Amino acid sequence: MMESVKSPRLFHKRIFGVALLAVVSVLIMHQLVAGQPDTTLGWQRMSPMPTGVFFACGSKTDHHYIVTGGVTSSGNTTDAIQSLNLDTGQWQVIGKLPVDRFEHAQVTLANGRILVAGGRSGNVTDLAHTKSLIDAMLIEPTTGKVTVLPDLIDESLGPTATLLDNGCAVVIAGQAAHILKPDGSDWQGYIDLQTARFNHAAVAVSRHQLLLIGGTGKNTLQLVDTRLGTSRYLPCRLPYPTDDLAAARLVDGTIWITGGQDTRTGNTLRETWCLKFNPYYPDQATLTVGPTLEIPRGVADHRILQRNGRIIGIGGESQFNRKDTELAAVWELDTQRSTFRHLSSLLKPHDDALLIDHQDQLWVIGGYQKKQALFGILTIPAATDAVERMTWK
Repeated sequence: MMESVKSPRLFHKRIFGVALLAVVSVLIMHQLVAGQPDTTLGWQRMSPMPTGVFFACGSKTDHHYIVTGGVTSSGNTTDAIQSLNLDTGQWQVIGKLPVDRFEHAQVTLANGRILVAGGRSGNVTDLAHTKSLIDAMLIEPTTGKVTVLPDLIDESLGPTATLLDNGCAVVIAGQAAHILKPDGSDWQGYIDLQTARFNHAAVAVSRHQLLLIGGTGKNTLQLVDTRLGTSRYLPCRLPYPTDDLAAARLVDGTIWITGGQDTRTGNTLRETWCLKFNPYYPDQATLTVGPTLEIPRGVADHRILQRNGRIIGIGGESQFNRKDTELAAVWELDTQRSTFRHLSSLLKPHDDALLIDHQDQLWVIGGYQKKQALFGILTIPAATDAVERMTWK
């Protein structure tokens, strides 16, 4: 991350000296983490991306994964549409977005086309002059053809796009929920939110409802009902204003919230929370503390998914007192037993990367990492083109 206004995240990615003692300390802390890692699941290096990026978006369609935009190692944003064949592991650039962008929203629709909306454009080394975007479009994943949609009605910083079971996609941008028709032809309507959100988590909870969790400066949970056209707060809330967190809904309806960054301090969190609620009786929602993430300085900007009642987490960063460490950690949270364990680490750190679950494989794509300079005395920020794959045994 870099530092705050968020894209305050961008400001936190600073160049700083790496002392040998600090490196040794991190290694020692890693060894002291409770529980033995499961190293039977190894990672394999795959063909690299045509262009390495972080702050990109991606979504799966059939046997391909489509990556749009992102920030390159030069600090510039890209307009590239990159396609990964998940069967062969080969990449192809299939088109261009109308405008380069980063920190936008993306989701695959029920008809297989891909919605891309909002974000920012420009060079991230000069955030004050990056441009907030309100455009939206559909991408045909087989050809890269782009069809322009009507603009969003509010500017977006760290928007989200979520597909509901009724076929509608919902883009949360600023203080508005934008509802896209199931066929993707136009916006169906808009809902005013209780408060503007960015760098939050969004989870579908029913055919026509989604839950918004945290965000920069926010600790509230907000239920958006696209059928009623309403938004309301749940009675419970997170203990801190938390951004760059991750959340996933399990088959039993519980929602697990992991890590994130305390907006007040910038420090990353080790906490997890379990939210139990019936979306039709939101006043009965309860939020309880889950197992601690055994990552010494916590984690944010990580990616998670749920698999067989377990939460799998990868990458991200730890930050404390404005000093951050990019992570190669991979971990599993057993939600039934409330236990945590480490899995085999990635071959290299992946912060703000992309995560895919395809058949019996996990793929990790791109992200942010630091490279050493001046004989290891300094580190410099860089986008990675690295792609890694792990097969479940």
